[in-house]
Order: sequence, then structure tokens, then C-alpha cells
Amino acid sequence: KAVKIIDIDESGECFVLDEKALEAIFSKVPVDMNVSIVSVVGAFRTGKSFLLDFFLRYLRNTNQRPDLDLEKKPDNSWMTADGNSLEGNNNRIKSKPLDSDDEIIEVKKKLEGFSWKHGTERCTTGIWIWDEYFIRIIPDTNEKVAVF
Repeated sequence: KAVKIIDIDESGECFVLDEKALEAIFSKVPVDMNVSIVSVVGAFRTGKSFLLDFFLRYLRNTNQRPDLDLEKKPDNSWMTADGNSLEGNNNRIKSKPLDSDDEIIEVKKKLEGFSWKHGTERCTTGIWIWDEYFIRIIPDTNEKVAVF
């Protein structure tokens, strides 16, 4: 799941690092493995979370899994492997009337990506990171790298 590692304090003037969250995430990576971080920076409401959600789908559905051939080049099937809606799409919550808070909670549990929605209200503030890493191999050296 997406985890906030840096937030803005109540005054809106300082950043606050969640050291415990960051340590918990990076402690999952083997000590001898290099880490690569994909980041997206941009202005308010410009599609950063949508893009990260799209990257996440790619990482989940291409050759990072142990049951897949790491040498195989990915094709375009990853784009629809988990359905036609991206996992973090909060617009799905409003796509049909939900009868109870329990239904809303159940739908939100299924949103397993970086949260985003259309409109002018923001979904996220601060800096977020995915709490699982994906393994990729550098072709020239065959070195395994943990990608966040």
C-alpha cells in the first residue's frame, strides 16, 4: 500500500519525516541490494498519483515476480492485467450508490494503488512511497535492484 513518509506540519511551514515508516519499508530490502526510487514531482492536481498508479501496475504485472521469466521482455498485456480501472481510482467509489459505511470501507480496501480522482480536491499531500519493493535486473551486469 502507499505510505506517507513525509507530511507537512499543522502550521504548514515544516516537513515532518515519519522515520518509523521509512525504516519499516527499507528494512524489507536485503542489506546487499541496491535501491532505486521512482519519483514524480509536479504542481497541484497535475496527475502525479495517476502516473504513479500506472507505474505500479506495470511493476506488478511485468517481470518482477519470481514465477515470471526475468529475461522475458514485457508486452502490453500489463496495461489491462488487473482490469480497465487503475487500482487507486477513487472515482470508482462514486460510480454506484453505496448503501452503508461498511460498503464504502470495503470498496476503499480494494483501492490498492496511489489514490487519485478527478476534480479540484486533492487526494494526497506530502511524500508517499509504496511499501513493497519490486526486483529488476540491470541487463549489463545482471545485478538485482530493489525498485520503489
